Amino acid sequence: TKSQNLAGERILGNNTYTGSYTSEANNRNGREVIFGGASTKEKALILSGTIETESGEAYIRIRQNETVVFPTVKEDGTFRTELLFSSGGNYIMIEYHNFTGTVTLTSQQN
Repeated sequence: TKSQNLAGERILGNNTYTGSYTSEANNRNGREVIFGGASTKEKALILSGTIETESGEAYIRIRQNETVVFPTVKEDGTFRTELLFSSGGNYIMIEYHNFTGTVTLTSQQN
């Protein structure tokens, strides 16, 4: 997703797989690609963040080639997961469903 089309602000790190993102959404729907891309090299990452929900739902969606996973979010809205992206297309996304609230993400190399 192009930066100007995101609900929030993305600051990229050394590559398109790392950085930070903060979104203050108001009744947002849809899916945004925050980090990722296609690569021939493996990437080891730590993804962490917080989802603060006022209404609706927001999910962190991780696509590793054909496999899609949703990290477990604790009751307090926090999550942390270690990722090993193999070569191919790997993307970290947010999926919004009538979501109002704040989402913060940090992706860093492991």
